[in-house]
Amino acid sequence: MERAVVSMEDGANCSGWSYNGQRMASASVDGTVSIYDADDPTSTSSSFTCSYKWR
Repeated sequence: MERAVVSMEDGANCSGWSYNGQRMASASVDGTVSIYDADDPTSTSSSFTCSYKWR
């Protein structure tokens, strides 16, 4: 069964999860790199907030 786990910004080209699933990095075609952290690291279905963003 297929299930979406994240919605990315327009232009997102690649992403990677941390080993424990609490942090995600995303790179966009415009050169922007974003780091997202889990709002509730103890939950398996938490949402993520952008912690860092740079170009």
